[in-house]
Amino acid sequence: MAKTVSKNITLPEDIYKVIKGYSKKTSISFSQAISKSSYQYIKQAGDFDLLNYLNNQEYVDKEEQEEIEN
Repeated sequence: MAKTVSKNITLPEDIYKVIKGYSKKTSISFSQAISKSSYQYIKQAGDFDLLNYLNNQEYVDKEEQEEIEN
């Protein structure tokens, strides 16, 4: 199991209420809701950045193109 780290965060009350409501509905802890959603957001942003980079490339050699397609 991965080591955990405890951190304090400050949130606007309206955002806190949304996250707390979601965590209750899904039966997960507030911390799990924060960590899972943050991780997903960052991962998707990274995937988007890579896709954006690839879409703006003018030339890709054959080997690189095969790697992208796979």
